[in-house]
Amino acid sequence: YVCATASIPIAAALIMKGLSPGAAFVFLAVGPATNAATVTVIASVMGKKIVGVYLGVISVLSVLAGFALNGIFALVGAESTLRHIEHQHATGHVGPITIALAILFLVLLLLSLWRKFLPSAWRTLFPAKQESVGGPDMSVGVEGMTCNKCAAYVTESIKAVEGVRDVRVDLASKKAEVKGDVSVNDIKKAIETAGYKPVGRGDTPDTTRVRD
Repeated sequence: YVCATASIPIAAALIMKGLSPGAAFVFLAVGPATNAATVTVIASVMGKKIVGVYLGVISVLSVLAGFALNGIFALVGAESTLRHIEHQHATGHVGPITIALAILFLVLLLLSLWRKFLPSAWRTLFPAKQESVGGPDMSVGVEGMTCNKCAAYVTESIKAVEGVRDVRVDLASKKAEVKGDVSVNDIKKAIETAGYKPVGRGDTPDTTRVRD
């Protein structure tokens, strides 16, 4: 599984290397729709039979759409344009903008790896903003998050729950920390609505107003 945002440049690079546009479309369409979190949620809510139908329909329709896209490209002569672009990339010329973007990407990648694999050192150097009101009312684990965009989806879904004052979703620890007068079950439903799987019962200090 590759996140929807990250799959676009991968598909473009594969096309430049000779992958057909139809196969690239299948990769773009099926990948985000068949991640483990989505399949798990569908299985728990609708049953394994629906999961089989869901995966079967996606597989068949995406392959048919891929063949159709290849036919359209051949009909309008777009394949020659792709070969021309590939020839341009094969010249080996790298401009200063490309080099600068590559360096920026490398820096961001190293920072991301540092934050993921050395979280204690990251928090020491970049301490999180302290909350004005004690600790979180509850902490619920979230399975299936692979990128910051996933964390943003979970954050927005939980924020939409009535009674939530504040929410912080940490990608490294795979947890959602929530403040407010709200039940754990409501938070779990919000996580499932975003397409991810809640884990644990929620750690709720005695001093909070959380309803379980």
